Amino acid sequence: MIIVAGDLRIAPAHIEEARGLMQGVVYETNREPGCRTYAWSQDMVDPGVFRFFEIWESQAALDAHAATPHLRAFVTGMAPIQDTPRINIYQISGVQSVALTDSGVSVSELRIPD
Repeated sequence: MIIVAGDLRIAPAHIEEARGLMQGVVYETNREPGCRTYAWSQDMVDPGVFRFFEIWESQAALDAHAATPHLRAFVTGMAPIQDTPRINIYQISGVQSVALTDSGVSVSELRIPD
């Protein structure tokens, strides 16, 4: 399993344009084979900061995503209106779920992703 996470800054004059580009790429990407999650969010304190979070079943799925027309169009549209993004890619060998309940925190046993 591969996780991609990062953030970037958009100038205030371009926030609505960026949001439109993000909505389109989120819709298309979440339909791709091997994509478990693809999301963008806007910072609640600094509205010019946007964060992205992706979960991919494999490196092959992420590589296929990088070659899609919708991602290429997104990157082209975002390039003139964003600062350089910070991107981190993580390779995950196991997952534990955490639940917050009235009685405290519950952590599941480590499981290996499918």
